[in-house]
Amino acid sequence: MTPEFGAAENRIVKDATGYLDRPLPGASEDVARQCEAQCQAILAQRRARDGLAGRLRDRLVARPGHLADMETLADELHMTSRTLRRRLAEEGTTFRQLQEEVRETLADELLATGLTLEQVAEALGYGEVSNFIRACRRWKGATPHQYRRQLREGR
Repeated sequence: MTPEFGAAENRIVKDATGYLDRPLPGASEDVARQCEAQCQAILAQRRARDGLAGRLRDRLVARPGHLADMETLADELHMTSRTLRRRLAEEGTTFRQLQEEVRETLADELLATGLTLEQVAEALGYGEVSNFIRACRRWKGATPHQYRRQLREGR
């Protein structure tokens, strides 16, 4: 193929007939199944961001430092906490799971900013820094200091 200079478009044309149907070298059915399962899990998570769970996440994120309790959010949504709990169960989640997800996401952002552990713990609504450290170990498998080091090293 010879380049054509001064053309109206930039493009490369290749005849892909048969090329895309060839098996990948080193392809593994097990790896393909694992990748597909992972993609399905990601899609399920994205779907969970819609509906009531998504609205609650948005409300929880909107007030860092003060994660509202279930009663408060149920009142804001004009329903009882029992109805809220039931509707979340229908979406495959719980209020506690949503709170933990929001806290973990905010912790990622706050730890990257360089705030002290006390400031991060307070912003996430933890009364004690030790409770935040335990939560960080549960989420990341590392202490906040170790996790920060991993962030700096780009892992």
